[in-house]
Amino acid sequence: MLVNLGTFDKKSGRKGKFGFPFSRGRYTPPEFIPDDTKKGEVAVALAFVSTILPYRNVTGFRLNENDANKGADVFVFEDGKEIPVQISRLTFNYFARRKKIAENKGRVFAELIYNEIPVPFIVHIQIMPQDSYSEPLKNLQASQRNKIEKKLLQVAIEFVKKSIPLLQQPPYEHQQYWIKETELKKYFSSITIQIVPKGFYSHHPNYKSIHVEYAFSNSGYNDADVKKTLDKMYNRKNEGLSETLILWANDYELFDRDAIVEAIVKRFAETTFNEIFFLAFHENVHIWAIKQKGALVTEIVKSQPKRTH
Repeated sequence: MLVNLGTFDKKSGRKGKFGFPFSRGRYTPPEFIPDDTKKGEVAVALAFVSTILPYRNVTGFRLNENDANKGADVFVFEDGKEIPVQISRLTFNYFARRKKIAENKGRVFAELIYNEIPVPFIVHIQIMPQDSYSEPLKNLQASQRNKIEKKLLQVAIEFVKKSIPLLQQPPYEHQQYWIKETELKKYFSSITIQIVPKGFYSHHPNYKSIHVEYAFSNSGYNDADVKKTLDKMYNRKNEGLSETLILWANDYELFDRDAIVEAIVKRFAETTFNEIFFLAFHENVHIWAIKQKGALVTEIVKSQPKRTH
């Protein structure tokens, strides 16, 4: 059976995690902050207020309907005053954008493949680009990009057609095709298909029985990526209209929390914000006070208990 053994991560310099592209029980993405910007700001603000409540005289918050020109995203009620707060997601190499595109493309590809060959059992198809940290074909004109994707789908459909009879003959539980076509090989390395075992659910978008993993949403990064991202965020957020800045990230995207905290402390050592906090979300939330009333600290303030399902 094909598994993801977590090959060496060229961006982070670390070995990836072992994992199957499917699991028992319905799969839930590891983040729980909504994609919608306003809903996400509410979720982050709620987690922040709930966490600091025992330590500060905070009574609630409200959304700012007009947050243009570096305006506040929310106002936190503290000591009878409204404190303007900016909220910003920390992510590297455009991960959030790439993940959304990868999921949308996966659904489209799954439907197009199914329309040509309605596979009678659930399968997982992985389309592997040459670079899993950037969007393939991004720099091409739309007409050229569409031409290459059409060719990619033709190759995928032919591969699936040939693989289905083999997949029904144990032990052939997966098949892999190394792309040979000159034009496609510039951007894509392989296509893999495997059966999703009965009683398991795929982690990736689907159309009926076909799940497609368009695999360019790797979350890897290196020190240069961290510096570049924090420089960009500093330039966007500093000298704004808010007193407090809340940075947040999905914890599963972070390889080393402490290193990220240190990098934030270093970049925001001089800033117009009175306070800066960093929140990392996964099954719980960890919060660091990066800057508090003029003092730089890196201690974890509080960690909320894990969610129950």
